[in-house]
Amino acid sequence: PGSSANAGPWPAPQWQAPDWQGFYAGLFAAHDITALHLAMPDYAHFDGISGESQMGGALIGYNHSFAPRVIGGLEADISAAQGGTYFGVSDDTDTIAGSVRPEWGGSLRGRIGYLASPDTLFYVAGGGVLAVASYGCEATTLYDCPDRTKETLYGWPLVGFGAETAIGAG
Repeated sequence: PGSSANAGPWPAPQWQAPDWQGFYAGLFAAHDITALHLAMPDYAHFDGISGESQMGGALIGYNHSFAPRVIGGLEADISAAQGGTYFGVSDDTDTIAGSVRPEWGGSLRGRIGYLASPDTLFYVAGGGVLAVASYGCEATTLYDCPDRTKETLYGWPLVGFGAETAIGAG
C-alpha cells in the first residue's frame, strides 16, 4: 500500500478564521525604564532623570465588522502602577531632588482597523485618558518645592496605532 502525508486515522485539521466581531476582555502588564541624561551648563551636577515602574491592568472592548476586512470598535482599560521617575539637580548652593509616581489610570478610545490576514489586525486608535499621580520635591535653599501632592490628570487626544494577532479560532 502507498502512503500519503494526509493518511491516518484522523482527518486533516480544518483552519477556521477567527471572528473579530463581539465583546472581548483581557489583562496586560508592562515594565518601564526611564533614563535621560542632559548637559545643563548652569548647574555643576545634573543627576539626570531616571526611573522604573511596573503597571498591570484589565481591558474590555467591543468590535464590529463594517466590511469584510474593516473592523472598528470601542475599548476601555484601567491600570495600577508602582515605581516612579526621579530627578536631581545641584550646583554650589542649591540642590533639588524630586519624583513623579503614577498610581492608577484608565482610558477610553475608539479604534478602526484593517485585517491584513484573517488573524492579524492593524489599527489606529484615539480617545482620552484619566490618571492619578503623586509628585513632590526637596530643595536646600532657593527653591520652594511642594509637599508630596496627589493630582488627577486627564488628557485628550490619546492617539496611537497597533497590531493584534488572534490565537486560535473564534
